[in-house]
Amino acid sequence: MKIVLICVQKGAKLEDYDLYFYDPADEDIELVKDGKTTSVTLHNLQEYIDLVLDSTFNESVRLQIAAFKKGFNQVMPVETLRIFQHSNELETLICGEATVSAYESEWTNAARLSELIVTAHGYHQKSRAFKDFVRYLNELAPEDRALFLSFITGSPRLPVGGFGALEPRMTVVLKKPLNPSDNPDNVLPSVMTC
Repeated sequence: MKIVLICVQKGAKLEDYDLYFYDPADEDIELVKDGKTTSVTLHNLQEYIDLVLDSTFNESVRLQIAAFKKGFNQVMPVETLRIFQHSNELETLICGEATVSAYESEWTNAARLSELIVTAHGYHQKSRAFKDFVRYLNELAPEDRALFLSFITGSPRLPVGGFGALEPRMTVVLKKPLNPSDNPDNVLPSVMTC
């Protein structure tokens, strides 16, 4: 048995609120046949609530979910999912390593980190600003690594394969100096994020 509590002003009826069987977010979506003319009453209120919830949380995203499934199936057909013994294996493949200590050696080895980050447009591996950037990454606390990754990739995790598997690769480029005579090593790096 479902219990619905409705608060109305003294003497008011639910019908006074002019609710009809269409999606409150889109009047063109009727929840039942002739929904624009079917009034919500105390007798059909639970049905209305159920239909609005279904429209909001199921029907409104059905096309997007179908497109996701189709795209996912092109990359990894459903039959191949049987090779995974645990759900966390698939999660790691799709989302990357969940632990902040994943790829610890990449974070703490400045030489390795320098190899995995591309320099361009005026920066090179020996640029002071680039070296400072690598040192900064090298010294990040584990909890700050997730924040940094979220900033540059939109995900708090590195993909399987670490920094080297980022696509596109992390690239540090030189901002155009305000004054052409400025030393490139004195200009801060620029970033474009997703």
